[in-house]
Amino acid sequence: GADATPLGLARSLRPGMLLVDAGAFDGTDWTATAVARGATVLAFEPLPDNHQLFEERFPAALERFEQQQSAFTASADGSASRR
Repeated sequence: GADATPLGLARSLRPGMLLVDAGAFDGTDWTATAVARGATVLAFEPLPDNHQLFEERFPAALERFEQQQSAFTASADGSASRR
């Protein structure tokens, strides 16, 4: 069967896969591994100090995210449209 250890899971990542890193800390664990293997990462880090570390390690990713967010307009009913 599949290797469910952290190393086994990291080895299973492929380009184009999506990884959700909840509690990403500073990004040096799963986020960095997934990006290096060509996966897309949605990382969430609620603690401000850790979030700052993450931003320092992945500035280009943060810049792309901000550009993508500015391309959409959200309305009160939850719908979104491209600007």
